[in-house]
Amino acid sequence: MAPSGAGKSSLLNAGLVPALRAGALPMAGVREWPVAVLTPTPGPLEELLSRTSEALGRVAKVPPASRRHARA
Repeated sequence: MAPSGAGKSSLLNAGLVPALRAGALPMAGVREWPVAVLTPTPGPLEELLSRTSEALGRVAKVPPASRRHARA
């Protein structure tokens, strides 16, 4: 973790993601790994679910807020 504006996203977008796409890392299938880019939002879990499902090519359904917190 680093504070806002420290360059975390820039590092990923300028270095790691292009390296993954180019197959520059010594791991099998690295070019096909899904990439999910998240941005800060008031609903971080919803953002994670949405972006992950997009990266995997699936449609995710986020339950209404009243159902997400009903486990208490």
